Amino acid sequence: MSSKSIYPTDPIAEALNMRPLGYEPNYSIPEDAIRGEGSMAGELHPLYGTTMSEETKVRISITQKERLKDPSTQTWMTGKKHSAESIAKMRESSKGPLSEEHKKALSEAGKGRVHSEETKQKQSQSMKGKKNKKGYKLTQEQKDRVAAGRMKRYEQDSI
Repeated sequence: MSSKSIYPTDPIAEALNMRPLGYEPNYSIPEDAIRGEGSMAGELHPLYGTTMSEETKVRISITQKERLKDPSTQTWMTGKKHSAESIAKMRESSKGPLSEEHKKALSEAGKGRVHSEETKQKQSQSMKGKKNKKGYKLTQEQKDRVAAGRMKRYEQDSI
């Protein structure tokens, strides 16, 4: 019987930290996190407070560099930068209110759409219990806060 290692010798495979079948990690993942009901951020993460060895960092680095060389993981923008002109255009398009022409185009695009009964039921269910739904009455204090916020925004836009 040979004492051949079950771990691959390829540096990329090593960087992926491949384990034999049946390998059990020495930490546990909370049951609610597995089901997607809990967050694994911060102290809830099973590796919280641990530090990676230099070897692990190198392995991860190798893996990421190789992954980025693979054409299937690249987007059309990989390795490129936006020009100053396109950055300025993007910044301008994301600022301020929509033009009247744009509002009208959006309005026309949505007209005539017919939602199925299933979609209407889903929309109805999603709005149940929400305070911003149609028909919900605001208190006078809430109305005053909304009006003050709108006035503040109006004053900023007119400057």
